[in-house]
Amino acid sequence: MGMVQNTHFAVAAQCLPLPNPPPRRDVAAPRVAPPRVLPYIFPIYAGIELIPRPGAVCSALLTLWGSTLAAQPPDTASSGSIRFLPGVPLFPRLTAHVEEPRTGIRKSFGSSRLKLDIGAAYDLLEWHPADDTTTALRVGTEFFTYALSSNANGLRLQVDAADGFFGGHLLYSSMKSSGLTAIRLRILHLSAHFLDGHLGGGSELWRDGRAPIAYSRDFGELTVLWRRTTGRGHFQLYGGAAYATLIRPTEINRWSFLAGGEYVDAGPARNFFGQPCHLYAALHFTLAGIPAWTGTTHIETGVRFGSWDRAGTRIYLSYQAGLESFHQYFDVRENSWGAGIAFDLW
Repeated sequence: MGMVQNTHFAVAAQCLPLPNPPPRRDVAAPRVAPPRVLPYIFPIYAGIELIPRPGAVCSALLTLWGSTLAAQPPDTASSGSIRFLPGVPLFPRLTAHVEEPRTGIRKSFGSSRLKLDIGAAYDLLEWHPADDTTTALRVGTEFFTYALSSNANGLRLQVDAADGFFGGHLLYSSMKSSGLTAIRLRILHLSAHFLDGHLGGGSELWRDGRAPIAYSRDFGELTVLWRRTTGRGHFQLYGGAAYATLIRPTEINRWSFLAGGEYVDAGPARNFFGQPCHLYAALHFTLAGIPAWTGTTHIETGVRFGSWDRAGTRIYLSYQAGLESFHQYFDVRENSWGAGIAFDLW
């Protein structure tokens, strides 16, 4: 009897409606910001893809470095002792050195020769010790070219030859009471080419019997400079050496040497339409083995409008004695006077 009663109770319990469950409340999961990995993934992937092409590795590294800065908080990339795009150049220009970035034109007297320059050096990143703004290190890039234009075969302004440079630099600068000491290490690639008007006529394949050569040079150049400021301007002296890890033609010596100096006179009240005006004279000397050791001298003197170490314009006279500046003519001597104008864009 007890078993029957218990069975009835079980059946009744199954038939009774169950109470409604309490309404469900969805609780939002805490929002977690996704990790900022995108700025890193693309540059790393690009770097892996570009490894077989060494000429593009530098671009991939710059992309990775720029993305890393972008992923940092805004005040991290520009505060402290590191500065991105520091602005005013750290290493003073070597005014009379033809293998320096510049933009302008030089006309040789007594001939149709024109030297056309275009290019610039650009500082990308600066570091200086904490609480010491008199000492700094910088890295940057250099891209420039110059070309020889002349009249040939009855045609005017034919581009005879061109030399192109690209690479980068590492700079050190220290300002003391005795003056500015600066050191520059440049790593550059140079290639030289013939362009217009070199095919000869008749039985001669090449004009003047001079065929184009595969001229190229991968080199490092170390220059040490000292500048002293005076009441009216400044003077500076410098010297250095270069070594080529690759050079063609192979008979050219891998080592070369350079030295020079300049004097700049600003004057107590000299200006031009409200801009500073400087008189200057500069000298540069290069010693190179082709394979015989040969010296080349460049002298430049003129007037410059604008602050000396910032953007400005130079009008000058110049003299060159020694080897030709265009490396397709690396073993040809060139002595000439000329006049020119240069636009210093940095």
